[in-house]
Amino acid sequence: MCGDTICYFSNNAILAGYDWIVNTGLPIMAIILGNIILVIRVIKQKNRRQRTVSWSKQRHMTLQLISISSLYLVTWLPSIIIGLSQQINPSDYLYGIGEYIVSDLTYLVCLLLPWMSLGLLPDFKKWLLKLLRRVKKPSNIVGTTTLKTRHN
Repeated sequence: MCGDTICYFSNNAILAGYDWIVNTGLPIMAIILGNIILVIRVIKQKNRRQRTVSWSKQRHMTLQLISISSLYLVTWLPSIIIGLSQQINPSDYLYGIGEYIVSDLTYLVCLLLPWMSLGLLPDFKKWLLKLLRRVKKPSNIVGTTTLKTRHN
């Protein structure tokens, strides 16, 4: 109603700073820390139990998690870097980049996450290739069946 995207950003610096830290900075730090801990844990378990664990499943699960979280990082990290640099040294140039270019990157998570999740399913690629091959086959079946009946 006040004409600004979020009214308390312009009125209350403490609340705006808290909102930015909790809703933007903290999730990114949690994702980075979680990925590092996961990779270290998988490497340690691989060294301890070489034969008892199916490493292809562990590797596939780690790849899925890292690829999905890297999508989040790629789309949100530029916004965080520009936000931090704006806090240190405010400039109109960085504000313009952040407002008109980088702010739209965050919407890519919603658009690309379903496609990335489908691509990471193990049987989806096989199903899609089978479907594409079926569509590309020429429908010349009638001609081949008539040739067989003439020779008999």
